[in-house]
Amino acid sequence: MAKFTADEKIQIVLRYLNGNESYREMGRA
Repeated sequence: MAKFTADEKIQIVLRYLNGNESYREMGRA
């Protein structure tokens, strides 16, 4: 998996918590 900076991780988590379906699908992969 790609390495992310702290800020990028925060953005990913926020998008996931906001119900971003693409991130949910990535989580299942």
